Amino acid sequence: MSDDGERYLAIDGWVKDTLPDNRCARVKILLAGERVPTYDSACGYGVRQQIHHRFYGVNSASVKLSVS
Repeated sequence: MSDDGERYLAIDGWVKDTLPDNRCARVKILLAGERVPTYDSACGYGVRQQIHHRFYGVNSASVKLSVS
């Protein structure tokens, strides 16, 4: 919940590329009722990308990790 009392969905963490395979580690966030996802990627061996999102007016989402 924000300082003004408005509710939000928080997604925090990180994604890291752990293999030298020219592919990216990717997090896909799809909010309930939405069609367009949000992506965060870590590309390049050893690269770690912080994830910090606040989605207001949303109470659920699908969060998936993949390699692309």
